[in-house]
This record gives sequence, C-alpha cells and structure tokens, in this order.
Amino acid sequence: MPKSFKSVFKALMLAGVALLPVAAQAESAKTGAPLMWVVKDADSTVYLLGSIHLLKPDMQWQDDRIKTAMTQSSELWLEIANLDDQAAAGSAFLKHAINAKGNLTEGMSEADIAKLNAALDRHGLPMAQARNLKPWAVGLLITVKSMMASGFDPNSGVDKTLLDQAKAAGKPVKGFETIEQQMGFFGNFDEETSRQFLIDVLNQEEEGKALMDSMLTAWQTGDEAALGKLFNDEMKVKTPKLYDVLLKGRNQDWVPQIEQILAGSGTSLIVVGTAHLVGPDGVPTLLKAKGVKVDAVK
Repeated sequence: MPKSFKSVFKALMLAGVALLPVAAQAESAKTGAPLMWVVKDADSTVYLLGSIHLLKPDMQWQDDRIKTAMTQSSELWLEIANLDDQAAAGSAFLKHAINAKGNLTEGMSEADIAKLNAALDRHGLPMAQARNLKPWAVGLLITVKSMMASGFDPNSGVDKTLLDQAKAAGKPVKGFETIEQQMGFFGNFDEETSRQFLIDVLNQEEEGKALMDSMLTAWQTGDEAALGKLFNDEMKVKTPKLYDVLLKGRNQDWVPQIEQILAGSGTSLIVVGTAHLVGPDGVPTLLKAKGVKVDAVK
C-alpha cells in the first residue's frame, strides 16, 4: 500500500467524525481490554478511555473497568458532545467538502476516472453530486459506504454507545470540540493531498480494510506499542503536517480542558479516539509532563 494512503487514511480516521469508520474485517465476537487510564487528585477522578468510533453490533467490549467508570462518573466527555446530531454533521461536512469548481476529476488519469465511476456506481453515489465535492470527501464517502456494507455501524461505536447510556442515566455530555472544528481539519487539506487520498482509496480498498483490521485487533487487545506504531510513528515521519494538526495540536488543546476538569470535583469519563492517548504526544504523556499522575487501568 502506498505510504501516502496509509498516512492520510489514518490521519483522516483520527478526528473521529461520526461518519468516519475505523474498523474492518475483524472477528466481531472477539473481546479484549481497550486501553484505559485514570487520573486522580484530592477530590477528582478522571477516566480516559480510547475509543473506536464504528463497530459491528455484536462486538463485545464493555468490560468491568469500563462499566465501573461509566457508573461512577457524573459526566461524560467526548470529542464532540452532539455526535448523534446528523443534521449538524451533514451541514458541517458540506460546508467544508463542497468544491465550487466542480472539477473532481482534474489531475486524475483516465484509468483512475474509470475506477471512480465504477466505485460511485457500486455505492450508489451519483457523479452529478460527487463532482461538486472535494476529492477527499468523495474518498471518505466511498470508504464509509464500503465499511457499512461490511456490517459496521456508527450506532455501535464506543462513543455512541456510551453517549446513549449517559443520556439514559441523565448524565451531562460535554465535548472538547465542535463538529464544525472537526470537519475544518479535513477541509484544510491541500488539493494534492485531497486528490491523492481519493486515488489511493480507489486503488487500495482491500488493503485499506486489512489495515483497519490491524488497528482493531490492537485496540481490542490493548496493545499500546502496536497502536503507537500504527497511529503515531508512521504518520509523524511521513505526513508531519497532518500529524501536527490532527493529533499533536488537538491533544495540546485538550490538556488544559482536562486540567480544568481536575480543578473541579467528582468523577468524569473521557472517551476519545485511541490515537489521542498513545505515543509521545498522547494525552496521558502530556499530562504526565505537567506533573499529573496518570495510571493505567488494567
């Protein structure tokens, strides 16, 4: 698989938008121990849970640690609080994805255009609409359609499942960002990166699924080293600008907000994409650098 596809696809995945899939052909009955940390001071407890945003409905992942954290917490923090607001998500997506030039296929070879037309037909996406979107957005839609056709459901993802539980229990749900901010990260991709992402999606669909499988397996088993390599090492070296925008910068923005949570009292559960919690620029590492004690929850 081309390096550009691996790095850009992982980068896109990290933002955790409701539309974005992060798993593929894994064994849906498999269980494991997703990575989890806890931060405590005199009167506060904050749990940090690494999320997968889209899963198969029958996948089992809520172990006793997660259930306890959810029960004890008086509030739930997500990347975005209203991730179930499809109207807001659709509006933000279109704002950043629209290509007024209508030149979707500009710079693409005849062979790639043929693959694009075939993919659009296969997934029920009319070219009349697709041509008015930026290439990265079309690639994203094709990927989403492919994943959902494989049985993955955003309503079964970690974030959405815990969001529903929090609402049912009457617990407030808060967000570190807005859906507008998240889609803005994608909308800022330059034309070359955007076009190459679409081309690589068209050329490497099956290998992309295998990559997602590897990510899901590492998440299920709590393999921090493997997750760090998958999410951080390659992207940091191969696409440093994307790494800085989609990972490092966002993590740095979240840490002061977490410090504010700790400045209060009570118990909170924070659920964000797993990529934000591993590696040298992960939230736990940044908190430790500020003198905060962070412990893994086994």
